[in-house]
Formats: sequence, structure tokens, C-alpha cells
Amino acid sequence: MTLPTSVRVRSGFDVVGRVPPFDDAVIAEEPSLWLVDQAEARARGGPITRAFVEALPPPWRDEALILSRVAWLEPGWRTQPAPFHCDNLPRRPDGEQDFTRPPAETPETVGCLMGCCPTDFVVGEGDLPLWPLGRPQTVLQNAWLDRRLRAGAMQVEAPPEGVLFRFGWGDFHRAGRARRAGWRVLLRAVVRDRPARGIPAAIYASQYNEYAPETVAEWAAYAPYAPDATWDAPGATASAHRRMERLGALAAAAEPRGETPVFAARVAFAAEVGGPLTRAFVAGLPPAWRAPDAPVVVDSELLWVRRGATGALPLWHREPFPRHAENTWLGTARRHRGGGARALANAEVAVEHIVCHVGAGGDIDVLLPAPEDAVPLEDEPGGRLQALRARDAALRAAVTAGDRRLVRVPAGQRVRLDGATLWRARPAERSGFLLRLRATWGSQRPCIDALRNLCAP
Repeated sequence: MTLPTSVRVRSGFDVVGRVPPFDDAVIAEEPSLWLVDQAEARARGGPITRAFVEALPPPWRDEALILSRVAWLEPGWRTQPAPFHCDNLPRRPDGEQDFTRPPAETPETVGCLMGCCPTDFVVGEGDLPLWPLGRPQTVLQNAWLDRRLRAGAMQVEAPPEGVLFRFGWGDFHRAGRARRAGWRVLLRAVVRDRPARGIPAAIYASQYNEYAPETVAEWAAYAPYAPDATWDAPGATASAHRRMERLGALAAAAEPRGETPVFAARVAFAAEVGGPLTRAFVAGLPPAWRAPDAPVVVDSELLWVRRGATGALPLWHREPFPRHAENTWLGTARRHRGGGARALANAEVAVEHIVCHVGAGGDIDVLLPAPEDAVPLEDEPGGRLQALRARDAALRAAVTAGDRRLVRVPAGQRVRLDGATLWRARPAERSGFLLRLRATWGSQRPCIDALRNLCAP
């Protein structure tokens, strides 16, 4: 059978409804929901979700499942750096999207956006080339789209706030940049012909700051962290220390909102750009950790946490990047097992961390004593999230049986942990901003002095 070498696409979106306007204060308190039916969406969602459900056209009004996600973004941030893509397309054997399948087999989505950050759609027609298996279809089709956009054959357009827009096969879109500091809510309704992958609500609502390089120089520095990077991790050796040491409260009274979060930063760079809380955190590190040649890497995250949600994974974990193996936010469809410096960091248990979480949702639980068999968590057939959940269930049972105990660390408290110690985030008792600070001694991760520019799930 001869496969097609191109396919005609008509990219864009259709406006199918509208919801009333809501201000930032309402958006900030809207719950995030993962593929719930409409009765549950009405019960658990806020006023924006209920307005969205009521405005859905048929057949979505009766059959669709609802997704929603709320995020805080600084100017220029995005929710993901994925290039132009289409939703719900089947995958080729090499993991790329399969445009040879008929449009009728691809479910359409109805979406709605409010707040500071748009979704950009390509609007126009063209004959999309189809590259053979093994060729990077996503990368090459974005180069094709870029050429057509530059030539004026296609345009980029964002749906206005509050409109319901329908899109599906061939409708290329990507997350836009935040036009101002503020909140963004994205709601989607999709009719599925297969069961949804189960993700507990508490896990779906947790978020992370991430970093996506943009310039050639940034990509070169970031190369060790790419999901498919070749990086030989040393054998994991458990630390001889099994302790948790309280270091006192952070000596600063500033609010997290004004901080600049960093990724894989040197101590001096973090202190220079981070903000008052970051500088106080760095100043409180042991002198050896602040030496110019110290093997220390600093990471921080700035998040908005709604009351009842968590600003980090609510499962017992010690991995700095607990969901690394399923991290597809760079736009690749493949799952990478053990690649890059993130996997290296997850395998390091001989390191030490000094951490401090400031603001709403800053309380954490630490599990003591740390497990003696502190080895890297392997992927299970269902993915790393399934492995994390299985380990969490076993550790909860150990706590119930009295084999482990919990130590609560309040927000603003600095604490020193060995690399094998497990911890989990506690639900926030109020809505507000959370700053997560971590300095790691002995990691082999390279420092690249990057500024976080994503708020991703």
C-alpha cells in the first residue's frame, strides 16, 4: 500500500458559544478538574466551570467529560512549550502524530480560556507534508508552518476570552505567552470513546514551575536536561546519614509573590536574581555551601496554590523530579526511561538537601526513619506515576503499623535532609503564593543558571 506524502489541512477554530466574564479573583479560586462527568463538574467546579457546562452545545452538552486547569503566570510565561500540535490524534509507531487517519476518527474538543494567557491557533489551509517513520514529524511540520506563517499564507489567531471554541483534527495550536501577571483557566470538554486514564484529583491539581530553553545558547546549556539526553548516572550509594536537622525559620518577612524562580542555578546566581526570600535562604546556607566552588545547585519554584490543593506532589517521594519518566512537556510523545540529568538527580541518594517552603501550602511531612533500601524508583508498566502511588500506599501502611513516623515541618522552616529521606506536600489551609526553595550538596547535575518560565502540570 502506498502511503500519502501529504494531507490537506484546514487549521483554525469555530466559535460555538460564550460564557460571561469573570475577574481574576474568581479565576484564582476555580478548582482544577480531570476528566469528570458533567454532574461532578457542576458539584466540584466553581462558577466558571458551571457556566462552561451550561453553555456547551450538543453533543458535548450531554456526553462530554470536563477538564479544567488554573495556573498563575508571570509575563512571558507559558503553560507548556509544546510547538504547534493537534489534540487527540492517534500515534504512529514512532510516537509522532498520525495524520493519515481520517478526521472523522478524531474526537473534537470544545475549549474556553479566561485570564492572562491565550492559546494561539494557526488559521489557514495547506498541504501538510507527511514524513516517513523515524523522521521528527512534529519538528518538521512546525518548520513548514513557520514558513507559511512568514509568507502570509497562514495567520496566528487566539480565541477571545470567554468564547467557547471547537477544534480537532488539523487544528494546530500551542500555548501562548502570558500578556500580564495573573491567573489563567483553561476548560475543555471532550467526548471520549475509551476510558480516561485515572489521575487522582490531588495529583492533577499539583503543579510545577519548569524551564524551557528558547535561544541556541540556552538549548546548548540545557542539553544534559533534555528528556532523551544521554547521561551516564553513577551507581546510587545510600548516604550514611539518616537524619533530619531543623535549621530554624527563614530570616525574611517578604512575600513569595515578588520572587524570581530559578532552575539549576549556582548559589551566587540564585542570590543575585531570586529576590529577598531567596537571598535570605542562600545567606542561611552553611559557609561551605556558599563557597564559589561548592558542589551546590539551587532550584526554586513560585506557584499559586488554591486552598485544599498542594504545591507539590502529595505522595511520598524523594526524587527531585518525581514524574520525570512521563514528562512530555517538551512536545515529544515518547516516554524516556532514565535519560538526562533529571534521571541522574533521581538516582542520587548520597546528596544532601536544604529545603524551605514559604507561603500557602508550605507545610510538608517528612517520613522517618528513611528506608534503608534507598534505591532509584524504577518504572512500572503503568508508568512512573503508578510506581509512585504504589510506593506511597506501602509507606502509608508502614505509618499505620507504627514502622514509620511523620514529622511535620511548618512553612518557613529550613530543614536539612539526606538524599534518601522521603517527604510529601500537605494541602494548603488557605489560597496564596508558595515559594519552594532547595539547595543540593553533592549533585552531579550541571548548573545552567536558568530562569523558570513555565507553570506546568
